Amino acid sequence: MLHIYRQVKALRGVDTFVVTKEVQNPERFPFNNIEIIPKRRTNLLVHGWLKFVERRPPIVYRGEYQTLDSLLERHGADLMHIYFGHTGVHLLPFIEQWDKPCVVSFHGADVAHKPEIKDYPAKLRRLFNAVPLVFARSQSLVDRLVHLGCPP
Repeated sequence: MLHIYRQVKALRGVDTFVVTKEVQNPERFPFNNIEIIPKRRTNLLVHGWLKFVERRPPIVYRGEYQTLDSLLERHGADLMHIYFGHTGVHLLPFIEQWDKPCVVSFHGADVAHKPEIKDYPAKLRRLFNAVPLVFARSQSLVDRLVHLGCPP
């Protein structure tokens, strides 16, 4: 994750904060403004209702949607940069509803088919349509993203 750390540390002229589910190697990658999304204690009845009856996406029935919305609001965020494509797919329900722009970076493995994510190629296309800008680490990744439906 050194490449991401370098990108975040190099940003100047903007207020930057990182949102993550867990912090790894803080002594190697020191950064002060980190927001950790806590694992929420969920009411099992509500969780089951949202998951099995309403068929809501995981970001909703796990409570992450509300947490992320509150976090971004509290920080006055104007933009969200999502550093992996599969995370963008996970956040799609949020991205499609949030009234601010999001950008997504692809780094390699997140371009490959993800059998554990139902309809991953179709969700990637939705992601491409939902964000104004997509970044890729290399031209070969750009070519693969275009092949998957990302506008050039």
